[in-house]
Amino acid sequence: MAVDHSTAQGHGNDMEAHVRDYSKFTAMLKWGAIISAVIGFIVVFLVIS
Repeated sequence: MAVDHSTAQGHGNDMEAHVRDYSKFTAMLKWGAIISAVIGFIVVFLVIS
């Protein structure tokens, strides 16, 4: 028999933990993209020179 997790007890803080982890993950992706772009510009500048 399937269990409905929306009514199961003990899952009160799961959403808070999920939002906290997801915001850290998206911040890591953002900074990774920025750092990669900066390194890419440096490489392109060095290749052109």
